[in-house]
Amino acid sequence: MAFQWLRKKALRFGLQGDDGTSRLLQAVIQQMPNGAVYVDADAESFISEGYQGHPTVYACVSLIARTAAQVPLEVYRKTPDGLEAVDTSDADAGLLAELVTEQPNELQGAQEFVEALITDKLIAGEYFAELVRPGSGPNADQVSALHHMPSTYVTVHLGESVETPIRAYSYDQGRQQYFSPANILHGKFYNPSNYWRGQSPMQAAVRAITRGNAYETWNVSLAQNLGKPGGILNFESTLTTEQQDDVRELWYETQAGSHNAGKVLMLGALKEYIETGMSPADADWLEGSKDVRDLITSVYGVPGELIGNKNATHENRRFAQRALHENAVFPVLDSLCSEMNRAVASTYGDDFVIGYDQDSVPAMQEDADSVVDRHVKLFEAGAITDLELREAVGFDVEIGDGTRFIPANRIPVSGDDGQDIVERAHSRLKALGIHEYSNGHV
Repeated sequence: MAFQWLRKKALRFGLQGDDGTSRLLQAVIQQMPNGAVYVDADAESFISEGYQGHPTVYACVSLIARTAAQVPLEVYRKTPDGLEAVDTSDADAGLLAELVTEQPNELQGAQEFVEALITDKLIAGEYFAELVRPGSGPNADQVSALHHMPSTYVTVHLGESVETPIRAYSYDQGRQQYFSPANILHGKFYNPSNYWRGQSPMQAAVRAITRGNAYETWNVSLAQNLGKPGGILNFESTLTTEQQDDVRELWYETQAGSHNAGKVLMLGALKEYIETGMSPADADWLEGSKDVRDLITSVYGVPGELIGNKNATHENRRFAQRALHENAVFPVLDSLCSEMNRAVASTYGDDFVIGYDQDSVPAMQEDADSVVDRHVKLFEAGAITDLELREAVGFDVEIGDGTRFIPANRIPVSGDDGQDIVERAHSRLKALGIHEYSNGHV
């Protein structure tokens, strides 16, 4: 039953009323019983001025969403020994695996679907998807398809009791359609100002985004004005209003825009041109623009090296990719898997789990050179055998014989018992079966 999990949590923490219901949920619902919670008023501007209007916002959102979508989701089954990949020949396991890993609906593949959900969450702070069920037959309650619903068109309609905290969801893009809460997947970032809707990350960066767009507008205007700010044309004599309009129009026609670069304007009786406004150098414009980009990337947890904000080398890009996954990609994927387990996997059985393998992600794996260097050092220190070394670096293990080599100069020396150090070294080597050695090497 919808929201059973919330009631259980309330019981667990002692928030239930005398009838076993949550006092917390009762209080929240009574704020606006049977009310409608619409999308945040800023959501449209987050799309137009943020995602579609600011290059750094678009770069951050698209990088996180596309990178997350490239991590393949998997279906596992709970066993006494932990999780194991499902056998897709099993009917239920096969259907769930196809839904999650291949085609959630007839219009989208799994990768495009996941990218859409995460993009919505990074822009609006939440995502929605319709859960389609057959409605009849032996699999009537199993989710058979998932359809992405752009969050800006979704309204949450509240109930009036703990039993039905959400009465319905509606989708309105010209024609309003209502959905049962049981048939909606709703994931969101925590929003301290709204119990029912998520908070966009852009809310924390809205001033920086506005400032960044102002910088871009300035730069465009500056380019159209030959890289110079506005100014004053000072004439020898006073001009009439009509003459001022004529001069202003002539100036724009012959001086404004890149197509007028290098042209000379001749005006009679012009005394001087007085430049007004701050130049880019005076305003420290470029540094301000960089500061905006840094603020936005910090909000989204994206390393600047990955979107052109900082100088990148092969080495720091590798570490930046790892940081991107740890700080931005894995958290949104963990949250998505959690919601899909609650709303989708549970309809196929309590033993199914939707997840992914972090160790299979290329950014989380050591590069080949690091693996070789680390195992060679372990071998030289006598910590692993030649077989273990060859296996670790991908060589044929049939050639090695499992011998462990140790440096002859790494002999524990105490000196407390007065025994000669050289004799102790000989004794130690003989005990290890080493009889031929010279210059500190076996």
